[in-house]
Amino acid sequence: MTAPMSGQPRLVDFTSGSTVRVEPRAAVGHNLRSAYVETFWLPVIGPTSIALVRHLGIRFAAQRAGLDLDLAECAAAHGVGAPVGRNSPINRTLNRLVQFDVAVLADDRLLVRTALPEVSFRHLARFTPSMRAAHSRYLASTGGEGRDLSSTPEVAGVRPYLSLR
Repeated sequence: MTAPMSGQPRLVDFTSGSTVRVEPRAAVGHNLRSAYVETFWLPVIGPTSIALVRHLGIRFAAQRAGLDLDLAECAAAHGVGAPVGRNSPINRTLNRLVQFDVAVLADDRLLVRTALPEVSFRHLARFTPSMRAAHSRYLASTGGEGRDLSSTPEVAGVRPYLSLR
């Protein structure tokens, strides 16, 4: 893995090797399988990134110290094609996690959050008016504390597009 020059986004060619060391990064926030993540993070980082971070969260439950992620196997499991080159779908997905601070590059490891925070105001500004209203209803229903509603099928009256239950 090679990091870019300073001032540039930390985009990396993860496909330069066949595996990437991935470790959990302790975080406070919403469970990766929660309706909040599905409803409000999906439009921010996209469906492939959501599927990957959830997949890693499940694997971290069994392998708490982290794992060596086989890129070819991971790409095939997520239906994104072979991990060949800087513009491969799996490389773009991993870099998207880094771009949106879901993961951070530390030396030769990728540290991935075990929970996601509330979506930032910058990203909320890009939501549709109905999604912003749903987010406001969610915050009002939790007293602004961002409580995890992973056990409920809906968040503030908005049904998730994707369900892994």
